[in-house]
This record gives sequence, structure tokens and C-alpha cells, in this order.
Amino acid sequence: MNQILSDPDDDTKGFFDPNTQENLTYLQLVERCVTDPITGLSLLVIAKKGEVYFFVDEATKLILKATTTTKAGEENQSTTVSLWDLLYSKYITEEKRRELVQQYKSGSITIERFLKIILTIIEPQTTTTSSSSIVMCQHQKDKWTAATSTITTTVKRQLKFKASMESEKTSQLTTTTSSSSIVMCQHQKDKWTAAQHYYHDYSHKDNWKFKASMESEKTSQLVSANHKIINEDLYNNLTAGNVTVTEVSEMVSAKVLRGN
Repeated sequence: MNQILSDPDDDTKGFFDPNTQENLTYLQLVERCVTDPITGLSLLVIAKKGEVYFFVDEATKLILKATTTTKAGEENQSTTVSLWDLLYSKYITEEKRRELVQQYKSGSITIERFLKIILTIIEPQTTTTSSSSIVMCQHQKDKWTAATSTITTTVKRQLKFKASMESEKTSQLTTTTSSSSIVMCQHQKDKWTAAQHYYHDYSHKDNWKFKASMESEKTSQLVSANHKIINEDLYNNLTAGNVTVTEVSEMVSAKVLRGN
């Protein structure tokens, strides 16, 4: 149904305008309506007695549609747009639309002047909208750049912190390993030194113990009470360390040989 009603080639005049007592097509009746600013619906104004009913007649509408331009602001730049479309664009209020149509129909302004006034109204609004869009885009770009910069800085700081922590761990590990190696080497050295001391003391003491045992045995043999090989003075010198067992043995041997 909507497709049929919106067909511009449909010339079935099945709709009635009570203000002019005319039968109109659906599109003709819609063109006489005003758009409600709250709901966006097209509403037909019913004029009271004594009021001037405003609408654009067919002859005027054809002239407005035939008048075109390519300079209708930045939104329609290099695009051919009719004066009719510009007149019913969002940039023209209902009051201004009625005023300009009445001035044109009364002959106060030409069609060229009509177009110029419309372009003068539209141009600042489309430029402002375009500029606002550019500013908004630039603002979004700046925010994105700032966010990217913040993320990059944060990542760099995290990587730097991580590298610092890894370096610290490596340093601690190296220090610990070095300390452990030093302690281990020192421990091995201490064990070796202790072993050497033990061996030296053990060997030295055993040698002296063995030697003392042999000396005592010899002394016992020499001072046997039954044989009386050496006298008491020589025995005292021997026990005092003034002479050795070897020396005493040589002296005794020499004495035996002499037959004393």
C-alpha cells in the first residue's frame, strides 16, 4: 500500500483537502502537510474561518522543482538539487517556508532571489555541521592517539620493569652461585687441611710412639736387673735424654768386646 501511495506516477486523486475543497493525490496532500517536530508525522493544517490557508499550488511547485543548483552547501556539493527540495529540507522552518512562498507568489522576490535566500540560510548550517564533524573526528583522533600513547608507555614501563626484575634475579642467582662456590671451595679446602693435619699428626705421633716404644724396650733390656749391663749413672743420663739408646748400645758393645 505504501509503495502504491508513494508512486509519483499515480494520478489517482483519492484524497480530499477540506481547506480548498480539492481532490488530490496522496503525494499532493502530503506536500500540503507540516511535519510535527515531536513525532515527525505529516499533519494537514485545517484553517479556521478568516485565516489564510497556506499551500503551494501545482504551478508554483513545478517552477520550484525546475529551479536547480549545485551549490547547496557542503552536504550537497557538486550535486544537483532543486529549489523545491531545499525549501522542504530540515534547514528551513515552516514559518520561513510560508513567508518565502507568499513573497514569490506576490511578486516581491524573483525565483533567482528566492534561491539565493534559501542558499544563504542553508550554507552556514551545513558548514557548521561539517566543521563540527571535523572537530569531533579530530577530537576522537586525539583521544585515540593519547590512549595509544598511554598504552605504549605502559607496555614499555612493564617491559622495563620485567627486564629489571629478570636482571635482579640473574644478579641474585649469580651472587648466590658465587657465594655457594666460595663456601664449597672453602669447605673442601678446610676438609683437605684437616685431613692433612690428621695424617700429619697421626703419622708423626705414631712414629714417635713407635720410636719411644722401641727406645723403652731397648732401655729395659739394657737395664735388666739380672744382667747389670749399664750402671746407674748411665741409666740416669739415658732417661734424662743426655744420651740415646744407640749411643749406650755402642758403649756397652765396646765394653763387652774389651771384656770389662
